Amino acid sequence: IILLSFEIVILIGLNIFIYISNGNDWFNILISTFSIIATVSGVIGNFIATKKSILNYVFGLIHVFFYGIVAFFLTIYGDFILNIFYYIPTSIYGLIYWRKYVIKSNEEGIKPVAKKLSFKQYILMFISLVVLIPSFGFFLGWLGDRAPFLDSASTILSIFGMFLMAKFYREQWVIFLLVNIVSVGIYIRLLILDPNDFNAILYIMMWSLYIVNSIIGIIRWRK
Repeated sequence: IILLSFEIVILIGLNIFIYISNGNDWFNILISTFSIIATVSGVIGNFIATKKSILNYVFGLIHVFFYGIVAFFLTIYGDFILNIFYYIPTSIYGLIYWRKYVIKSNEEGIKPVAKKLSFKQYILMFISLVVLIPSFGFFLGWLGDRAPFLDSASTILSIFGMFLMAKFYREQWVIFLLVNIVSVGIYIRLLILDPNDFNAILYIMMWSLYIVNSIIGIIRWRK
């Protein structure tokens, strides 16, 4: 709880700073409002997920909707496509699956245990990532994405991570750790391109906090 409270305070503080910096620019103020909702709900959902709580999907749905909108206006098209067209339906599926899995475990009198990928599944996932990440990167570059290959890595890894999460696999946290590291790189690149991009600073902080939560998730889901 202390860690979560600390993370929320940091994000709200950064959002307020961006609000003030935007002055009377109504468009940036609107994006900042969406950012507040996206970042705070995202950190809460991510933290709750480390505790294997089904409520993470409630906050997760709020996060992906508003973050998807922000990503579109920041021309991070991979994240936009990922959040709106993949995360939302997958989150709904995950919510249903987790509910059935947890209820079934409780009926059998056991604590829900995270699944583990087989060696064959690891190999198939690795080959898929090697093929899909550069392919999607070229497509995003064609669309005009400002960080096509980093964005592609973040998007493709997120697709796999979200699927593993919906199916209750513990390896999701390793995938999401990579996603969070790559995402920090994306926004660092955007900040280098535009040092006055305060939203980039905000999302560098958000994804950095996600890195911390992913490490916590890796530890907790092994138990």
